[in-house]
Amino acid sequence: MPPTDPNHKPQPFSVDDMMDRLKARPEERGSSRIVTREVVDGRSVEVVRKRKRRTHQPKKEREKRLTRMKRLTLFVGLPLLLVIVALVVTTLFRYQSESFRATLSDRVSEMLGVRTEIRRLQVKGVIAATTNILVTGEEGGLLKEAEFGTIKGNFAPSSFFSSNWIVHNLEIQSGNFVLHKPKGNTTAF
Repeated sequence: MPPTDPNHKPQPFSVDDMMDRLKARPEERGSSRIVTREVVDGRSVEVVRKRKRRTHQPKKEREKRLTRMKRLTLFVGLPLLLVIVALVVTTLFRYQSESFRATLSDRVSEMLGVRTEIRRLQVKGVIAATTNILVTGEEGGLLKEAEFGTIKGNFAPSSFFSSNWIVHNLEIQSGNFVLHKPKGNTTAF
């Protein structure tokens, strides 16, 4: 500590004197050093002061960890989010297309064994709806023609990623059936 007297000037000394003082100083233990403090009543006290050196700095490690997490989020999370958004948009466009509607009509026709025509199909989220389906039966069968208006179906989200739709609830608002008189032997119900 500098002396409190404002008129006190340090004594000039040479570089050789400085080197001699440094060599004459007792060896420091570890990284500690002796500090002389002057007390108010005029006495001086020598205190051994150890240099505090932290080998483990939690604040800096926390900052490094946060920086790594931000980078990871930026370089992995953002592209992953963009890929998911692109997949969802592509899937929704696929289900709104004419080719999907034609494929769906063919699959329903194959399952029912009759010709089916789906006129307008809308897929919103997990709800598929159509305003009109026309079903035409085969010659000699009981069903000649059927027309359904406004059909809604709730399907499982996993259906987006498979070729089969799993429908949980199917609502048909209206339907008209035209039947044939069967040919050949008839049996009563």
